[in-house]
Amino acid sequence: MKYERRELMKRIKKVSLMFVFMLIAAALCIVTASAANEGHYVYEINSGEVTITGCERSIEGDVVIPETLGGIPVTAIGDKAFYYCGGITSVTMHEGIKSIGAGAFEFCGGLSEVVLPSGLTEIKSSTFSMCFNLSKINLGQTQVSVIGKEASAYCDYLLVASIPDTVITI
Repeated sequence: MKYERRELMKRIKKVSLMFVFMLIAAALCIVTASAANEGHYVYEINSGEVTITGCERSIEGDVVIPETLGGIPVTAIGDKAFYYCGGITSVTMHEGIKSIGAGAFEFCGGLSEVVLPSGLTEIKSSTFSMCFNLSKINLGQTQVSVIGKEASAYCDYLLVASIPDTVITI
């Protein structure tokens, strides 16, 4: 009888633990950002804002980052979002972009010009690294205070890069 009761208690504990884990998993699904595709872009929606997290590698030419995706404002370009998109020749970002992730445009060999928005506050490491043809980065009136390590490493033709007074760390 004692043995049966002990086994029953073990089973109840197992079922209870499984139930708790299922509740935690359900809660994480609710909190986690949702992902979607639109046009050339893969993106995540989190707290009413869009971060572009990837793109079709066939994207080429002059790229203008859209103001909205799925009707929601685009505010960030994630880490390695345009990594190895060699067909891109220029990138223009709208005023709502606040941050550009690490390696976001790394190895974009055809990229020659980048126009950044005034709302931008951070350029992370290796953002434009290995963009061999990049000759112009226009920071304009941005609020950038940090330019990450090797942000433009191996950009052999980079001749014009206006750096605003707001930059504290390069």
